[in-house]
Amino acid sequence: MKKTLLTLGLVTVMTTGFYGIKHFDAEDAQVQETTQEIRVFEAHAHGIDDFSDKNKLVGAVDNVFIGTVIKEDGTKSLDGPPETQFAVEVIENVKGNLYGEVKVNQQGGYFEDEDGEKALMLIEGDKLLVPGQTYLFATRHLDSENWNTLVPVVGDILIDEKLNKVDLVKEYKQAYKNEKTPDVLKTITQSKSN
Repeated sequence: MKKTLLTLGLVTVMTTGFYGIKHFDAEDAQVQETTQEIRVFEAHAHGIDDFSDKNKLVGAVDNVFIGTVIKEDGTKSLDGPPETQFAVEVIENVKGNLYGEVKVNQQGGYFEDEDGEKALMLIEGDKLLVPGQTYLFATRHLDSENWNTLVPVVGDILIDEKLNKVDLVKEYKQAYKNEKTPDVLKTITQSKSN
């Protein structure tokens, strides 16, 4: 399978989330979807901070909550790669006040490649959300689209029989008490208020 390199402009934090996507690279990876092979493109992105630090992750987002994915609810591209929206039922808030059904946006999704074939683009290998599954979400609200964009990889933690939801909520509530807002977001907030 030929390798393709597509250069994209820097995607701003305020429009699509937390990663400036400089390029995505078609690896020779394939996934099976029913009987059709799908090319998988992986976007290698540059984050605005180290979000493996939960205090920084919680400080960078508007909402941290437990929710169950109801269904996929659309795909849209905002000046770059595809983004996929999901309807999510909020179960419990850790940070923020979301209730009922909300729209969660995930960077990445299906698109038509240069050969006119269906392909899948994932940010840092972060698999698309699965309807029926419950996750801990870390999201930032985008007013213009009325959706909540999750942080790739660390902002959608699958809760299953191996992961204790109670312990996870405690851990993130502690991170909320000790949250650290990344400097770049402090600068954006200050410039908006001036």
